[in-house]
Amino acid sequence: MKKILILSFLCVLLFASCDKDESKLVATNLDYTDCLERPKNLKTTITYYNNTISILHEYLPANCNFQGVLVTPTIDEENRIIEIDVDPIVVQADLECECEINVSYTFENFYKRNADYTFIIRENNQEIYRGEERL
Repeated sequence: MKKILILSFLCVLLFASCDKDESKLVATNLDYTDCLERPKNLKTTITYYNNTISILHEYLPANCNFQGVLVTPTIDEENRIIEIDVDPIVVQADLECECEINVSYTFENFYKRNADYTFIIRENNQEIYRGEERL
């Protein structure tokens, strides 16, 4: 009985330690505006401070009927590439109404690697930003 209890405890520890994946990115602090009054050109700003990557998209194109924003990141540590899909969620599109919105989000607990990373950001499968950042 004692052996079974110890074996069960070790299995729980093993599975709990495998759950953490430091190379996985999770978008946090997602915030976005309603449609903006004065459209301008899209601008993307990426900053890194205190183990947090902050990204701001100003004047991101969206359909006027957007309901939210979905941010889907992937990271390729071997090739130092961070790809991010930023997609306004549209349930029923108004084909005659486009606007611009501001979108910001962060990736926390991204510990400094002292390496250049390529950021590739897409909106609706179209590349809107590509650049190198030192992290």
